[in-house]
Amino acid sequence: MTRAFLLSLGIALAGFASSAAASDKYAVKVDPATAKIHVASTARITLTPGAGLHVNTDAPISLTMKLPAGVEGVGGKLAPSKKDKSGATFDVAFTAHNAGDQILDGTLSFVMCNDAQTECVPGREKVQIKVAVK
Repeated sequence: MTRAFLLSLGIALAGFASSAAASDKYAVKVDPATAKIHVASTARITLTPGAGLHVNTDAPISLTMKLPAGVEGVGGKLAPSKKDKSGATFDVAFTAHNAGDQILDGTLSFVMCNDAQTECVPGREKVQIKVAVK
């Protein structure tokens, strides 16, 4: 019985490891952002598929942002400013009203497909935009 339990635990952990290995399936790049108080600024997030994959442009692609107190802009669900099979780019416009370091939290939702079009997998990635406001 112990042997069967360990075997099933090993299978479960192997499945978890393969689903958690997103780095070979896609890359998310958050460009560092700087801002001045009361001046409109933009931060950029880029999604790039891994080798042999592409962004499914027919599926919904979005970035849901939560802006902290003292930062105004478009919160909620944002559409990409650019999207094609080679990736998606989000330009997050905001205005900070307080000096200091600010963190803008978001969740990126997308679907990646293999180039043979035989498998598509939804992706969800938490992102943080760190902004130095001067």
